[in-house]
Amino acid sequence: MSDTQRIRYIDAWRFIAVSMVIVSHAIYSICLRFLVETEAIVLRVSHFGNLGVLIFFFISGFVICRGLMEERAARSSVSLKAFYVRRAFRILPPLWLYLATLALLAGLGVEGITPVHIGKSALFLCNMSLLGGCGWFAGHTWSLAYEEQFYLFFPLLFVVFGLIVRPKILLVMQLLMVLAFIGLRTVGLYGLAEYLNYMILMLTGCAAALYWHRLSGVCRGLSVSSWLTALIVLIACVGWLPSPMELYIRMVLYPPLIGLLVLGTPVSHPRVRAFFQNPLAAYLGKISYTVYLWQQLATGQYPTLSLWWTLIFIVGVWLFAHFSYQYFERPLIGLATRWSNAIKQRALAGRATGFAQ
Repeated sequence: MSDTQRIRYIDAWRFIAVSMVIVSHAIYSICLRFLVETEAIVLRVSHFGNLGVLIFFFISGFVICRGLMEERAARSSVSLKAFYVRRAFRILPPLWLYLATLALLAGLGVEGITPVHIGKSALFLCNMSLLGGCGWFAGHTWSLAYEEQFYLFFPLLFVVFGLIVRPKILLVMQLLMVLAFIGLRTVGLYGLAEYLNYMILMLTGCAAALYWHRLSGVCRGLSVSSWLTALIVLIACVGWLPSPMELYIRMVLYPPLIGLLVLGTPVSHPRVRAFFQNPLAAYLGKISYTVYLWQQLATGQYPTLSLWWTLIFIVGVWLFAHFSYQYFERPLIGLATRWSNAIKQRALAGRATGFAQ
């Protein structure tokens, strides 16, 4: 399986993940709108939305680590400055555009949006429960906070510990984090335990990238029946396990299951390939970041509008994300790539000069 194919169906998984989030938010909004007494159903639906975020986390870890590995293989080193330039240009401009829109709506008096919420979101602090919530319209950026905090420390670990030649260090780190999770929940520090839970998902993606030379054969040879079994087990855990038990299962079982589902997608099967290597599904996955940002506005509570407007807003989000990606984000991604390459070229030239001397 070529890298192009691999990335293509990872993008299809991004499309699936963001769709899970949108559906869960829409159902939650509808239930609140009609004051439906279905708290248990809403809770389960939110779990499936959270599962979509966990899929995003695993993919982020895998893709980021693979990119660092490819850079090191090509240049014998990794430029952290170039990495942070690429990440900043990809993450920040779409987020700032969304937050600027929230600031405008707050100025127009839309309820539920405050400068405090916007500020915490801009600083990637919406995952810090001790600082209070970020409301509905900025609250979903808790996931971006985890990712950005991960991006800050993982490249440093990659370089300092030389993970590409010593990947076992990462496995030991994950084991210690699992033990810490159990200990923190035992003493009632649930917020810190949850923090470790999400970080472990991203680190599992990194571990899969580091051990891909060993895992690729297993993933490529996974049968459709085995893949579907893993999918059914994951859905059963999310949908039916009691919440306290599900938290522990999420820590231990979800990371390998999600990894197996994503990386083991059996695209050799015609029906599976028809979706996961479909160019439209791949493209929708590419624009999923912008969709994720703006779907929160589409699924918000608007008592004076009919529910049809929610559907219209959701369709509008996908259309907006398309134009945003084509005319706003892609040019910035290209600029970041050129700047990143220039940084790496200067670093190589500096090393060559040092060798010459």
